Amino acid sequence: MVDYTLYLVASQSFLPPGVDLLTQIQYALEGGITVLQLREKEITTAAFVRLAKQVLALAKGYNVPLIINDRVDVMLAVDADGVHIGQDDMDAATVRQLIGSKKILGVSTNTVEEAQKAINNGADYIGIGAIFHTQTKALTVPPCGIAGCREIIKYCKLTQQSKIKTVAIGGINLSNIQRVKYQTAIQIPKDNIQFTLDGVAVVTAIISSADAKSDTKALKESWNRGICSRLDLNLCPRNLDTLKQRIGSIPENVLKTNPLIHHITNNVVKNFSANITLAVGASPIMSEERAEIDDLSRASGALLLNMGTLDTQRTETMLYAVKKSNENKVPIVFDPVGAGASNFRANATREFLESGIMNVIKGNEGELLTILKGKGAMKGVDSISCGTLEDKVHLVEEISLRERTVVVCTGRHDVISDGRCTVVCSNGHPVLGQVTGTGCALGSVIAACCAVEEDTFSATVAAVAWYGIAAELAAAECNGPGSFMPTFIDRLSQVQKSEVSLWMSKVDLEMIQ
Repeated sequence: MVDYTLYLVASQSFLPPGVDLLTQIQYALEGGITVLQLREKEITTAAFVRLAKQVLALAKGYNVPLIINDRVDVMLAVDADGVHIGQDDMDAATVRQLIGSKKILGVSTNTVEEAQKAINNGADYIGIGAIFHTQTKALTVPPCGIAGCREIIKYCKLTQQSKIKTVAIGGINLSNIQRVKYQTAIQIPKDNIQFTLDGVAVVTAIISSADAKSDTKALKESWNRGICSRLDLNLCPRNLDTLKQRIGSIPENVLKTNPLIHHITNNVVKNFSANITLAVGASPIMSEERAEIDDLSRASGALLLNMGTLDTQRTETMLYAVKKSNENKVPIVFDPVGAGASNFRANATREFLESGIMNVIKGNEGELLTILKGKGAMKGVDSISCGTLEDKVHLVEEISLRERTVVVCTGRHDVISDGRCTVVCSNGHPVLGQVTGTGCALGSVIAACCAVEEDTFSATVAAVAWYGIAAELAAAECNGPGSFMPTFIDRLSQVQKSEVSLWMSKVDLEMIQ
């Protein structure tokens, strides 16, 4: 049985200065790679055979299988353990006939159709990718991304081909290996089933390293450790009564804890969002300075990312903030404002989701449709609702399962799901839609609740209900949008200071089974 956990693709083309390939491979073997592929495109057949014999001798010393890239003749000449082919190479069925049934056959795939063909033609494993953009080879097709990888894994594991092994490749390194493992996992809650990748393949993360042994160890440890996600804590209540009991104390906990909430948000709502954060008992800091990100990610209770006024520089800062927050296990609330309004925003949304783990995604129907399908019904940053409540439930559940995160679809009825539990919250008031920034400021309250409650789903439900109840109370007292804003801030602040039973009596939740 081959262990595909950490698969190194080795090539002389990517060596650091002053290091030879055999030495780098030796370090990688000592560090713990489990499969080794030799890929050489620029040397003669004779030189390839000589090099392959040397590499094979090294690999055998560690009981690591050697796979030859593309060249069936070289594989047969040195009696390597197998061969890996791409979509433009000799077809898999012919390769299988040439190498026999006992050798390993790997095939690069980018789509479900390619995976199906590879399996039918006798592949032992499929390389899925490229997952991300990579500099190690010219891509003839766009990266399939996390979502595309998941679709291929789902096909492989849910068909009769459960024995096929899956290895992700393309742009994978120490900064994203945990996320690749976590986000490509397929969950089927009703059957209590989860499918995961069998491993990842890396190139420059090891072969170009100045300390290949240490970096190999770090990659393997990171893969085996996985990622600490709050969804993995399995804290989500499974019935409405338990959920209500849990959310009841969260507003008070925010006031007691006074967490720091780092906002990278849009310029239109900064003042309002800061006041809302203060009203619920948290402490806001608005900073888009990259030089502060490291310190803030260690000090903050949560990070709010809002795409409202997006530009290239802010995008880069937000991507760095995602990285540092994930490293420091700081929960992130992502608000993809206007995701479907332009190609720039749609591409940025995709880049943010691929850059790290978002603990909560909050958006309107159009924004979430853009995340799911690449486009949504938008008028500027506003959503044009075109679905039923049932459609919205399916929307948030599908995104939540795909991204493995809590998702909120805002609207007349707010829908919240973590893929296992789904709740509809009917608290709120239409006047919220007449005041600029109320949707964005909800993200501040969600972030504050997530900062004090490990169960991200319950924290998000608490925030949405709290916000909606305060809006109902304020709307009953004000004369219109102008007087609503200060009254709304007052009522937000008073909810947490009231008896739990008093504000909980106003919570309007329905759990979808």
